[in-house]
Amino acid sequence: MRIVLDEGIPRSLAGLLIARGFDTTAFPDAWQGLSDKQMLDAAVSSGFSILITQDRNMPFQRPLKQVEISVLIVPELDRKASLAKADAIAERIPELEMRRYALLGLDGSLPEPPVKPFKA
Repeated sequence: MRIVLDEGIPRSLAGLLIARGFDTTAFPDAWQGLSDKQMLDAAVSSGFSILITQDRNMPFQRPLKQVEISVLIVPELDRKASLAKADAIAERIPELEMRRYALLGLDGSLPEPPVKPFKA
């Protein structure tokens, strides 16, 4: 599985996840200015299967039904917090379901139920 970080996620998290054995890429500069839909499409076409973002609104903007990717939403993640949450994020990555949004809880858990799916 390949992981890409969204624009607002500290680049240092990529190194922390790589150190834990995950193929992780920081936000590509070429994706600057893309909409969420375009970014998800670019991630899938580039071979990524997981996007890590802080964007809590993404589930309400784009359904994942037809997109081969899972999205982990990690709220309030600055550089310092990324160091503290790297282990929790790494532990949750294998639990992510394809075509689903998941919100990392403040305690590092994936709350049930997962983020409600997009409704048109």
